[in-house]
Amino acid sequence: SNVLQTILQAAVQVPNIRILYGPDTYMGNNLRTLLDVVVESPDWTDQKIAAKLHPQHSKATIQNLRDNLVVFPQGNCIVHH
Repeated sequence: SNVLQTILQAAVQVPNIRILYGPDTYMGNNLRTLLDVVVESPDWTDQKIAAKLHPQHSKATIQNLRDNLVVFPQGNCIVHH
């Protein structure tokens, strides 16, 4: 998604960036879950992350991004709801 590519690039350009994602709680939680899967799954190696997601990312950088992603707890997307 464009959102994923945007936050991956932002994390490369601004080390330890804190991303406050909202108001769409559902999309924010989906992003968090995706990052969790990448970090926790042995299938997602540093090489696969670089090839499929972003060439300047690894498990460590994805974990850092995940730790710095804050999703608004009670938001709704005004387009879809």
